[in-house]
Amino acid sequence: MNEQLIPDILKTQSIQFLKWSIIILIINILMIAIDPYSTTTDLTGQVSSGWSVKISAIFTSIIGIAIISLILSLVISIIPYKGLSYGQKFFFYSLVIYFIIQCIFCLIEAKNLWYEFTVK
Repeated sequence: MNEQLIPDILKTQSIQFLKWSIIILIINILMIAIDPYSTTTDLTGQVSSGWSVKISAIFTSIIGIAIISLILSLVISIIPYKGLSYGQKFFFYSLVIYFIIQCIFCLIEAKNLWYEFTVK
């Protein structure tokens, strides 16, 4: 493969990961919004309302996962790959990690919704 084509391929793949990450993020937010949980207990044992849990989950989905993916991408981008610069690898890897974590979060939320609507 031509070495000059690699940055262009990374650019198009980054755009695709960004599009799919936004779609998965919207799906996650919609699943969180229709989640029928009314109350839950936090780690201190106090009862939290359903809306505070939903707001926390949405905040985690938007901000928390992005921060985690950026931190993981800092470490992974150190690995050399076909002469690409650190910045090119950092942006691409952060999008890939963000997409993977959002997909895992989406599967977990789908499992929770499936359980709430079918088992209970």
